[in-house]
Parts: sequence; structure tokens; C-alpha cells
Amino acid sequence: MRLADCHIHSFFSSDATATIEDIAAVASKRHIDFFTVSDHYEIWDHEGYTFDPEERCSFLVEKQKLFPGLLIGVEIGEPQENPELLRQWKHLSFDLFLGSIHVAGNVFGPHSEGSFPDEVVYRSYFSEVKRMVETAEIDAVAHLDFPRRYLGSYVIPWDIVDQILAIIIERGLALEINTSLWRKGVSASMPDEAILRRYAELGGKRILTGSDAHQLEDVGDGVERAFHLARELGLTPGFYRQHEFIPLV
Repeated sequence: MRLADCHIHSFFSSDATATIEDIAAVASKRHIDFFTVSDHYEIWDHEGYTFDPEERCSFLVEKQKLFPGLLIGVEIGEPQENPELLRQWKHLSFDLFLGSIHVAGNVFGPHSEGSFPDEVVYRSYFSEVKRMVETAEIDAVAHLDFPRRYLGSYVIPWDIVDQILAIIIERGLALEINTSLWRKGVSASMPDEAILRRYAELGGKRILTGSDAHQLEDVGDGVERAFHLARELGLTPGFYRQHEFIPLV
């Protein structure tokens, strides 16, 4: 069995500090064969959540000579707000464009204004995810039901979610099983197993397993469990190299 952690944050993310050498050491210790450093790059204006893509790629390409399992990714936040950006990055040495939503207008995220019912937050959030999968040149979708990390209830607006999953499948994108909630004592991954089952029912196959590690000790955490969950549901775990999905099984 081969394992991949496709969502790890290094010192290039303002909310993480780990070096590539230390990440590689932990990945090796935990028998992670492929590890993708997917640092934050946010389209919305947030100091510290960007980097120089050419400099970062050049730096990581040199590290790949030392660590063959290292892959170069980016967790690109709100790419639907600037669809041209990823097209401009296609010539760089990225392996994975991992699309994520952290902001939904004034309803969810750092720009939120006031308190909204959870159902409104989820619908607003998933509407932004739909915009992203429709317009952005991403390879995969991170933590599909992300607001669950912060809200007291869980609401799945299936009318929107089914559309999102259909687009993911039609475009050949992958869906991440994000393991970070397991570290917080929540029994569910992101997305929830109900969404993963629906993805499989609709014909989806491609899965990334990601720890979303911001601390060194979390690298690879939950990845084997996520791998087995994917296989139980008839899904195919893999990773991306040069924007090509490589199955692990």
C-alpha cells in the first residue's frame, strides 16, 4: 500500500513554520510515499497569505532533488475571483492546484458582517464552491464542507452539492478527504461520508487524502484511515504530478 498526503503547509504559509526537511522526515517516519506541500495563496486581500510563485517553485524544485516524494502544490483560495491567475501559472513547476473556499461574501469568513443562520452560511459557502468548480483551472477541491469546522450544526444543501459533484466528475477533478476534523475529535472527515457516498453514486472516482497539516506533528495524520475510507466506498485515492492524477491503487 502506498500513501500520499496532498495537503501540507510549510513555512511558506503564514500560519505554519515547518521546513521542507522536517516535513520530509515526518513523512518518511509515517510511511507517506508522496507528500505535497500545498501552501496558502489567497485571492482575497489578506496580508501574508501569498508568495512569489516563481521563487517558491524554484526553491521546491531544488528540494525535490533531495526528497523524491516531494510534490509542489498550492492551496489556492477563492480562485473563481481571478480565473486567469492559474492559467498564468501553468508554465511553472506546480503539480497540484488545490482549490479551496474560505470566504463567502459577507456571510462566512473574515469579511462576514453579523451572525447568520447556519443554513444560510452553508448555502452561501456551497454557492461559492460551485462558482469555483465552474470557472477555475484547479485540479482538485479541498475540504468541501469547510464551514463545519466552525458551525454548531451541519446542513447539506443537496440541490447545490449534487451540482458541484456533477461538475467535479465532468471536469475530471479530484475531491479531497481532509482529515483535520479527526484531530479535533469529530468523527467525520471533510467532506462528510454522506457526500463521499453521493460522489461515488454519481460516478466519481478521484480522491486525494490530505492532513491539512499546519503543525509538523500533523503531517500524514489520518491519511491511512482516509485511504481505507475511500477504498471502502469504491473510490480511488491518488495524487497529482504535473497536474496529472496518479492512482495509488
